[in-house]
Amino acid sequence: MSVEAVKEALRHGPMSSLELAQMLGRSQVFVRKRLRILRDKKIVYISVYERAPEGKAGPFVPYYSLGRKADVPRPKPITKTEMHARNWRRYKALIQARRRPHIRESMGPWAGLGVRE
Repeated sequence: MSVEAVKEALRHGPMSSLELAQMLGRSQVFVRKRLRILRDKKIVYISVYERAPEGKAGPFVPYYSLGRKADVPRPKPITKTEMHARNWRRYKALIQARRRPHIRESMGPWAGLGVRE
């Protein structure tokens, strides 16, 4: 399996290195090395960066596409104020779910939070 396999997989559309590794059945290190080779030859570029979902921390995830375009600039990290606001929203929802168990039971994904058996 070589660089050609990675190029063939990217013909389906933009993918992250994790998605490519899962699709090809190889390690993420293998895929990242092949992507580096392709980026150096200007065959692959970063088309978009995605942030982690609301409750998750982590770096931006680059999505690669075939083409000779310039990479999209990396987004700025969220500020401490935004990070605290996200955490506070999540914390307030958790407290509300624990204070009002009769509402929590009918709230689907919140059902079961704070339940002691």
